[in-house]
Amino acid sequence: MGRVAYGNRLRCFRQMPRATGLALALLIAQSLLGGCSDDKTIRPGIPRMRRIAFSSDRSGIPQIYVINSDGTGLSRISSTPNYAGQSRWAPNGKSIAFTNLDPTVPEGDVFIVSPTGANQTDLTNTPGVVDGAASWSPGSAKIAFETNRDGNFNIYEMNTDGSNPQRLTADPATDTGPLWSPRGDLIAFLSNRDGNYEIYVMKPDGSAQIRLTNSQADELDMTWSPDGARIAFRSDRGGNADIYTVAADGSGDMLSG
Repeated sequence: MGRVAYGNRLRCFRQMPRATGLALALLIAQSLLGGCSDDKTIRPGIPRMRRIAFSSDRSGIPQIYVINSDGTGLSRISSTPNYAGQSRWAPNGKSIAFTNLDPTVPEGDVFIVSPTGANQTDLTNTPGVVDGAASWSPGSAKIAFETNRDGNFNIYEMNTDGSNPQRLTADPATDTGPLWSPRGDLIAFLSNRDGNYEIYVMKPDGSAQIRLTNSQADELDMTWSPDGARIAFRSDRGGNADIYTVAADGSGDMLSG
C-alpha cells in the first residue's frame, strides 16, 4: 500500500507514503498531476461561506480554483508556473493556503492567496527543498507544514506571514501531514518512525509527542472530529481499506466503519 508508480494519474494526493526524501518529493509531484475525479480535484475544503477550494488541471497544469457550493461562480485564484495543490481554507475564510511544487527539481513552497486571487504570497521561499501540506490553527494565526529542509521530512509551524518558522519534530524518520485540532490544543501528524505510518499527536510547541495507533498497516487520510475528541483515518489493517477512529488522547478502543 502507498507505493505509487510514477505517472499514475489516478491516485489521491495523500495516498502515498513509504518513501522519504527525494522519492517522497517525486511522489508529491506526480500526485499533484492527478486527483480523485476526472477533473483531478485535490482535497477540497469548505469554509463557512460554503465555497469550495480545489485543484484542477483544466488550465493545463494544476492550479487552485474556488467555486460556490451550488456549482456557480467558478474562479481560478492561483497563478504559478508550477503545480498548485493541497488547498486549505483559513478558518476565518480570508485566505487559502496551498502547495506550489516544481516537480523537475523537486522543490515546493507554501503559498497563501485570498479567495479573490489577490495577494498571492510565497510564505516559505526555500530553494532546493519541499515545503507543503499547510494546516491552519483554529484562530488563523499559525500554519503548520511539512518540510525536508533538514534532510528528511519534519513538521514546522510559522506565522501566517511566513515569519518565525519553528521546528516541531526532529526524528530521523519521516514526519508528514500535520493537522491542527479544532480546539487548537494538538497537532496530529503521520510518522514512520516505528517502521510504518502511524498517527501521532503533539502540542503546538512540539512537546508531548504521543503515538495513537499501533498496527502493521499504514494509517492515512486523517481528519479530526468537530469537537476535537477523536481522529478518523483510513487503514487496511483488516485486509481492506476501512475507516477507523481513535481518541485524541490515545484512550479507548479503535472503531472501524
